[in-house]
Amino acid sequence: MGLTDVPAAVLQDFSFEPTLHVNYKESVLRITDGLPKISDLPKEAGGSGNLLTE
Repeated sequence: MGLTDVPAAVLQDFSFEPTLHVNYKESVLRITDGLPKISDLPKEAGGSGNLLTE
């Protein structure tokens, strides 16, 4: 996919607004925040894209 992983903690003044949860099928802590929960990864990233209920 041509991505580079950069830890957000090293970026100064980085504002981040989450838009979804990935690998949620394996989560231990359930979060009720209204964001989409994908069981593995989005289809665009090679996953199933299956949405889970909150």
